[in-house]
Amino acid sequence: MRVDLHTHSDASDGCDTPKQLLEAAAQIGIKLMAITDHDSIDNVAIAMQMAPQYGIQLIPGVEISSTAQGKDYHILAYNFDLNNKHLLDIIHYNNEMLRQKDIDTIERLAKLNWPVSIDEYNSYQAPKGVGGWQALNYLKSKGLCQDVNDFFQRIFIKENELAFPQFVSHTDVISTIHAAGGIAILAHAGSSFHGMSLKMPMEVFANTNLDGFECYHPGHDAQTERFLLDYCQQHNLISTAGSDYHGAFAPRRKLGFPEIYAQQLNLGRLLSTK
Repeated sequence: MRVDLHTHSDASDGCDTPKQLLEAAAQIGIKLMAITDHDSIDNVAIAMQMAPQYGIQLIPGVEISSTAQGKDYHILAYNFDLNNKHLLDIIHYNNEMLRQKDIDTIERLAKLNWPVSIDEYNSYQAPKGVGGWQALNYLKSKGLCQDVNDFFQRIFIKENELAFPQFVSHTDVISTIHAAGGIAILAHAGSSFHGMSLKMPMEVFANTNLDGFECYHPGHDAQTERFLLDYCQQHNLISTAGSDYHGAFAPRRKLGFPEIYAQQLNLGRLLSTK
């Protein structure tokens, strides 16, 4: 059973509709899947309704932003109650923080004499299906930014006094996921997203009630995969795999890759959807 438990749709910064995502997954033989949009479950219910016609078991999912020791961590939630108020409150809070950070970014660049204005930004509407987020797409439309890598390497940097907001703490996110009946998995612990070695995320989450780790991810090398798989086995934790697919917005990430099958993982309770 081919698995991809980390994908993004147009409910956050991905390009594909749920239908497009499921069609593409079915074409390459994915049988177990989750749509895990950033701080959004807008497409989960409709995707779950459509998934059986594509022969796919779809697990409810979302990728929730959290903050620990001043660093950002993404926690993948699975099998939770889609109507849980406290979880929805966290998702809403994070979205508000990100929306305000987009505004802050444009206002800051204006102060730095970039040819941008908050009035123009507020009236801008990105084309459908391009992925990304408002500030990035606005800057791209003006020829001021090439892509997501350019954004984080040259624009959204401490030299411009720009950084991610303070999200809900990692421990509060985990406890809220559990209270909603869900499972909490740390996403891409060994990728460059964290801007640090694997050692720090492992220390930060060592004494939490985290249920497991995303062991296979495009940002992990073979050594990282092996370490996380062994760690999950030693501590009886869930191990997962995901492509972190975003469609054309992140073209290097291909749906279903790395190519992983259920028997290579310890999926445990993930195989029982709500």
